[in-house]
Amino acid sequence: MQIPTYLQNSLPSTGEKLSAGHLLSTLKNYPTANAKVVLEAVDIQKSFAHTKVLEHINLDLKAGEFVTAVP
Repeated sequence: MQIPTYLQNSLPSTGEKLSAGHLLSTLKNYPTANAKVVLEAVDIQKSFAHTKVLEHINLDLKAGEFVTAVP
């Protein structure tokens, strides 16, 4: 996977530590409006025994976006 030029230019110069705050601010400013979809999940469903907890969930993840799924 190639790092987009936008993100390459935001990296600190050699010798500086890469902080979580720096990474977060970089991701907040990453333009995702025209980014291509890198992951598409369609019609996600989950149930435990006879209890449905998710029904018909669709997800598009674009380059530069971050998502976490917690069971």
